[in-house]
Amino acid sequence: MDTKQTNNNETIRCLLADKAHLNDHIKKQEAEIIEQAKMLGRFEARALLAIEQFNIANPLLTEQPEEAIKFLESAIKQLHSINPDNETDNKKCSHQNCKQPETGGPCALCYE
Repeated sequence: MDTKQTNNNETIRCLLADKAHLNDHIKKQEAEIIEQAKMLGRFEARALLAIEQFNIANPLLTEQPEEAIKFLESAIKQLHSINPDNETDNKKCSHQNCKQPETGGPCALCYE
Protein backbone atom coordinates (compact mmCIF):
# COMPACT_ATOMS: atom_id res chain seq x y z
CA MET A 1 0.00 0.00 0.00
CA ASP A 2 1.13 3.47 -0.69
CA THR A 3 1.28 6.25 1.90
CA LYS A 4 -1.95 7.88 0.71
CA GLN A 5 -3.92 4.64 1.07
CA THR A 6 -2.41 4.02 4.51
CA ASN A 7 -3.38 7.53 5.63
CA ASN A 8 -6.91 7.04 4.28
CA ASN A 9 -7.26 3.73 6.12
CA GLU A 10 -6.02 5.31 9.34
CA THR A 11 -8.46 8.19 8.92
CA ILE A 12 -11.32 5.74 8.38
CA ARG A 13 -10.34 3.76 11.49
CA CYS A 14 -10.23 6.95 13.55
CA LEU A 15 -13.61 8.10 12.25
CA LEU A 16 -15.19 4.73 13.00
CA ALA A 17 -13.74 4.79 16.52
CA ASP A 18 -15.08 8.32 17.03
CA LYS A 19 -18.49 7.25 15.74
CA ALA A 20 -18.58 4.29 18.13
CA HIS A 21 -17.57 6.53 21.03
CA LEU A 22 -20.26 9.09 20.17
CA ASN A 23 -22.91 6.37 19.83
CA ASP A 24 -21.99 5.05 23.29
CA HIS A 25 -22.20 8.57 24.69
CA ILE A 26 -25.63 9.12 23.08
CA LYS A 27 -26.93 5.81 24.48
CA LYS A 28 -25.75 6.79 27.97
CA GLN A 29 -27.44 10.18 27.68
CA GLU A 30 -30.66 8.58 26.45
CA ALA A 31 -30.58 6.15 29.38
CA GLU A 32 -30.09 9.05 31.81
CA ILE A 33 -32.96 10.99 30.23
CA ILE A 34 -35.25 7.97 30.42
CA GLU A 35 -34.31 7.36 34.06
CA GLN A 36 -34.99 11.00 34.95
CA ALA A 37 -38.25 10.90 33.02
CA LYS A 38 -39.38 7.78 34.88
CA MET A 39 -38.87 9.60 38.16
CA LEU A 40 -41.15 12.40 37.00
CA GLY A 41 -44.00 10.08 36.10
CA ARG A 42 -45.76 8.90 32.98
CA PHE A 43 -47.00 12.25 31.64
CA GLU A 44 -43.80 14.12 32.35
CA ALA A 45 -41.82 11.31 30.72
CA ARG A 46 -43.77 11.70 27.50
CA ALA A 47 -43.18 15.45 27.55
CA LEU A 48 -39.45 15.15 28.24
CA LEU A 49 -38.88 12.53 25.59
CA ALA A 50 -40.86 14.51 23.03
CA ILE A 51 -38.90 17.64 23.88
CA GLU A 52 -35.60 15.76 23.70
CA GLN A 53 -36.54 14.56 20.22
CA PHE A 54 -37.60 18.09 19.29
CA ASN A 55 -34.29 19.51 20.56
CA ILE A 56 -32.35 17.11 18.37
CA ALA A 57 -34.41 18.19 15.36
CA ASN A 58 -34.47 21.89 16.24
CA PRO A 59 -31.12 23.35 17.36
CA LEU A 60 -32.69 26.82 17.70
CA LEU A 61 -34.46 25.63 20.83
CA THR A 62 -31.15 24.70 22.43
CA GLU A 63 -29.77 28.11 21.50
CA GLN A 64 -32.67 29.76 23.36
CA PRO A 65 -32.81 28.03 26.76
CA GLU A 66 -35.47 30.40 28.12
CA GLU A 67 -37.78 29.39 25.29
CA ALA A 68 -36.93 25.74 25.92
CA ILE A 69 -37.94 26.08 29.57
CA LYS A 70 -41.23 27.75 28.62
CA PHE A 71 -41.88 25.01 26.08
CA LEU A 72 -41.18 22.30 28.67
CA GLU A 73 -43.43 23.88 31.28
CA SER A 74 -46.22 24.30 28.75
CA ALA A 75 -45.91 20.70 27.55
CA ILE A 76 -46.05 19.31 31.09
CA LYS A 77 -49.05 21.47 31.99
CA GLN A 78 -50.88 20.41 28.83
CA LEU A 79 -50.21 16.75 29.54
CA HIS A 80 -51.51 17.15 33.07
CA SER A 81 -54.63 18.89 31.79
CA ILE A 82 -55.59 15.97 29.51
CA ASN A 83 -55.28 13.41 32.31
CA PRO A 84 -58.80 12.02 32.95
CA ASP A 85 -58.00 11.58 36.65
CA ASN A 86 -57.41 15.30 37.18
CA GLU A 87 -58.45 16.72 40.49
CA THR A 88 -58.25 20.42 41.20
CA ASP A 89 -57.02 20.57 44.77
CA ASN A 90 -55.32 23.98 44.63
CA LYS A 91 -52.33 22.30 43.03
CA LYS A 92 -50.52 24.08 40.22
CA CYS A 93 -50.44 20.94 38.12
CA SER A 94 -54.04 19.75 38.83
CA HIS A 95 -52.80 16.18 38.87
CA GLN A 96 -54.45 13.68 41.21
CA ASN A 97 -51.27 11.79 42.06
CA CYS A 98 -49.18 14.89 42.63
CA LYS A 99 -46.19 13.16 44.17
CA GLN A 100 -42.66 12.28 43.29
CA PRO A 101 -42.38 8.50 43.40
CA GLU A 102 -39.11 8.43 45.35
CA THR A 103 -39.70 11.16 47.92
CA GLY A 104 -43.49 11.26 48.16
CA GLY A 105 -43.26 15.05 47.96
CA PRO A 106 -45.08 17.29 45.49
CA CYS A 107 -44.26 17.19 41.79
CA ALA A 108 -41.86 19.67 40.22
CA LEU A 109 -44.64 22.04 39.12
CA CYS A 110 -46.21 22.24 42.58
CA TYR A 111 -42.87 22.43 44.34
CA GLU A 112 -41.89 25.74 42.69
